[in-house]
Amino acid sequence: MTDVIAEKNKSYDISNTYEPKYPEENEANENTKVDITHEKYIIWRRNTPFLYSSLLKHKLDWPSLTVEFIGVENSFKSKTGYFTNKILLGTHTSNQDSEYVYIGETKSPLYSAKEDVLQYENYTGFINNKKKKRGHPLPSFEIKAKLLHPGEVIRATHLPNNSFFIVTQTYNGNILLFDYTKHPSFPSDIATCYPQMILKGHGSEGSGLCWNINKIYDNNIGDSKNTKNNIKDNENDTENTNDENFGEINTSNLLLASCASDGSICLWDINKGTKSNEVPRTYGINKVGKGADYNIKIYENTPTLSPLCTWINKNEETTLNDIFFHSKFNNILGVCDDNGYMSIYDIRKKNFFTRPEISYKDHNQPMNTFSFDNFSEYIFASGYSDGLISIWDMRCNKESLLKIDYHTQSINRIKFCLMQSGIFGTCSDDGTACIWDMSRNSENYEQIKKLEDDIYNNPKKIPKQLLFVHGGHIGSVYDMSWANTTTLLAATVGVDNSLQVWNMNEQFMFQ
Repeated sequence: MTDVIAEKNKSYDISNTYEPKYPEENEANENTKVDITHEKYIIWRRNTPFLYSSLLKHKLDWPSLTVEFIGVENSFKSKTGYFTNKILLGTHTSNQDSEYVYIGETKSPLYSAKEDVLQYENYTGFINNKKKKRGHPLPSFEIKAKLLHPGEVIRATHLPNNSFFIVTQTYNGNILLFDYTKHPSFPSDIATCYPQMILKGHGSEGSGLCWNINKIYDNNIGDSKNTKNNIKDNENDTENTNDENFGEINTSNLLLASCASDGSICLWDINKGTKSNEVPRTYGINKVGKGADYNIKIYENTPTLSPLCTWINKNEETTLNDIFFHSKFNNILGVCDDNGYMSIYDIRKKNFFTRPEISYKDHNQPMNTFSFDNFSEYIFASGYSDGLISIWDMRCNKESLLKIDYHTQSINRIKFCLMQSGIFGTCSDDGTACIWDMSRNSENYEQIKKLEDDIYNNPKKIPKQLLFVHGGHIGSVYDMSWANTTTLLAATVGVDNSLQVWNMNEQFMFQ
């Protein structure tokens, strides 16, 4: 988080920042584009004291494709005067270094409203030594633990009711389960990975992982109502890879759902598998004389788990991009694909995967991501590869309620806020992360006129639902996560190797 006092009259050197690469055919305009990017970044840095309540920008060794806050609430340490949040990250080194799953911690100082008059004395002798050593409290980020990982970490998520359990998606489709209480904080053996369990069911990589429990609502939620009485039949042929062993799924169990680019959906019950509780003694011990080998192997005696069911649409090959359980109803599962569909399944039904209960589509571009509103039974938002955002009511699948066209490139992640209904965030390849408010769709909010000095150089009109634009990244923004139910604190990661934890100024909520 940026120190507001120190930022006001500070000069900026961005010579070491990331410079995006452009195609060779645009070499004539390359210098112009880079200068515009740097100019936007400088303007953003100079305005940060007025845009944010808090801001932390941390330079990572390697870019991360995923970010997630661990735990529901932040903790306050009275001795140090800091609020702390744990963050889950992963590395993407392109086989140039060892891959890790990071568990980090952010510290945010609690600023007191009382002013210390001693800080304004001209003679420094009036200030005691404790005040000098302590100085002004600054936010920070520190990596607390590393888990060795085979290949890049495409997606990582933790179990909401047990933050020590972490699942990750790998490049070959396998899903790894870690209990990081069984591992040393910083392993020295970088040749072998020791997960607690391997979940095998996908044939290729994927980016969709979700649990059937929510951060806000309890696990024991009543059965949901049908989203629509008239269900349209889907004539597509389907395949169940383990149909002979498949029965009705007990939705009261802890379930993990995943999807992959080969068009497969898997459901897992991790309680049915055998977890590896013992880590070999060689793990965490220095091995002298052994060179670094970035082709990390998985421990051969690691137990494996097969899915409860696997669904593959063999009639039409399509890539599945994201998957989520409904935020209120644990038996409702949503999946989006490259054909532009978001399909709803009811996992209480036997052979539910044969056809979706209902599908939503009104745009002919791949749907990259979607998110259910945490406070509404029917509202969800979807993001497309051309930058379009659609707001849907699950009771009507013919047409979306609202379309927002602001992002100029593909949307990588869309997430509804955990604090307030109707507020959601998006991150895109155009280098921005935006916060939106659906309640600003009323006639009381006039269309915002585009300013001539728009630093983001966006040719599109600014929608009236736009609350805030975070422009701290140079290049694509890969992922976004909300912290908890009490603040609008958010975290983003991008191609510029940076982790940014920020909270927009509250005055934007009341404009």
